[in-house]
Amino acid sequence: MAETSLLGSKVRRLRRQRGLTQVEMAKRLQLSTSYLNLIEHGRRPLTRAVLAKLDRAFGVDPAAFADDQEVRQLDGLAEVFADPIFRGIGLEHGELRTLVGQSPSTCRAVVELYRAYRDARDDAQALAERLSEGSFLTTSAHELRTLMTSIRSVAEILRDYEDLDARKRRQFVDVLVDESGQLTAVINQMLHLVSGGDGWPALDATTPAAEVDEFIQQHENHFTEIDAVAEALRFTAGVGSPGLYDWLVRHLSTEHGISVEVTESNAEAGPLFRFDPVGRRLLLSELLAPPSRRFQVARQIGLLSFGDIFDRLLAELQPRTGEARAVCRDMLASYFAGALTMPYEPFRQAALESRHDIDRLCARFDASFEQVCHRLCTLQRPGARGVPFHFLRVDVAGNVSKRYTGSGIRIAQSGSVCPRWNVHGAFLSPGTIQRHVLQMPGGLAYFCLARTVAGPGGEGFPATWFAVQIGCEMSRARDMVYSDGFDLGDEGAYVPAGVSCRICERTNCRQRAAAPIFQRFAAGGAPDGDTRH
Repeated sequence: MAETSLLGSKVRRLRRQRGLTQVEMAKRLQLSTSYLNLIEHGRRPLTRAVLAKLDRAFGVDPAAFADDQEVRQLDGLAEVFADPIFRGIGLEHGELRTLVGQSPSTCRAVVELYRAYRDARDDAQALAERLSEGSFLTTSAHELRTLMTSIRSVAEILRDYEDLDARKRRQFVDVLVDESGQLTAVINQMLHLVSGGDGWPALDATTPAAEVDEFIQQHENHFTEIDAVAEALRFTAGVGSPGLYDWLVRHLSTEHGISVEVTESNAEAGPLFRFDPVGRRLLLSELLAPPSRRFQVARQIGLLSFGDIFDRLLAELQPRTGEARAVCRDMLASYFAGALTMPYEPFRQAALESRHDIDRLCARFDASFEQVCHRLCTLQRPGARGVPFHFLRVDVAGNVSKRYTGSGIRIAQSGSVCPRWNVHGAFLSPGTIQRHVLQMPGGLAYFCLARTVAGPGGEGFPATWFAVQIGCEMSRARDMVYSDGFDLGDEGAYVPAGVSCRICERTNCRQRAAAPIFQRFAAGGAPDGDTRH
């Protein structure tokens, strides 16, 4: 009920700002006074119909309620206190809501502090596991002992045998230099291990992904200035989707002196694309599908031609680390590529006409399934908005690599999402679109699609598999062709789900993997109502 409670408080705040009683406001909204009272106290959801009435009666933008910063803050705080280290404190949802409402800055500080703690804990655990690997320690110790013994032996020979001829002495000196270099390499490897080198994390308590996620949410995943320059360049090209790749390659060459080369693949799963600034080349693997090749060329043009726009937007983010800045800049370049290959208004019109038939949009704009889903989530231009969608991408282990809560659904800010979401079930039927309705705690429901997407693979290295979910609030479900033949009114077919196990209020779920934070434990150590076997 957290989401409905916060949205209800916003309705109450609006009423008080306008100096109205509940009776007066209910009359203007054509609602019963008792129903308005239930909304204000979070006991009834703020439906799209009520949002439309608020818009007509008071000129309130529905987006002010649909994408709620307070809800995200409450989710973040709930995840913090779901950690076992806070077990026994006995916090209630009402206490967290009060804290969010009264001191949002304190809430942000608590969430940031916890994330720093969690990252440091995870890094320390990874380091401990690495150091505990017997093979690594045994091998390193053996190498050190062997090299030190050899170096000492050679040094003793050079000391004790002064009559060595020049050639022999030179050989022993070469051995000494070579094995000293090997010793240095082993020591450096161990130093890199504990300082974060060689791919192992240093104890850096920053969360660049969280910074970028928040930046995207604040902008509703829409950047008007980037769309504008992308549309202008597409107009200059004067070509349709089939001829766009060749034009982009020529443009990259003539405007920036950069050639595009398609490279042969090998048995090693190396990078699929790479920019060589010295050789002035953009290298694309032959394993990349045509839409992905075009996307990467467009992305490189964005970085080279419109980096100043990206920098202005990044100045607003003020990232704390170079990694956060790099991730965000890469995200903006990808946004530009999507805007260039799928221009805003033509894409929006095609989406409306096809009722968001993703396969038809893929064919019309020569784009991949994931690219189209991404673009559908960016259609939030004032005066020409599309359907508010959420987006989620997970790997086969359930790790979330991309998330956007445009529909208003709550998505876990860390860890895995609820196992009942169909994004997980998509792996059971690769390449097939799965559809169902998620009913979240509080009653709000969302129509969701999920399908697998596969990255390139070949002999000697497996393809990378992900599952993508896109969805909207139930009042917009009929805007999607996939709702045809689906009984949206049958609430018995809705899938009761949550955000994640630790903050889910459903205690009778047989797929629960962890105890909920706001549930007392029974005598046997399991939460009340736990039905796990």
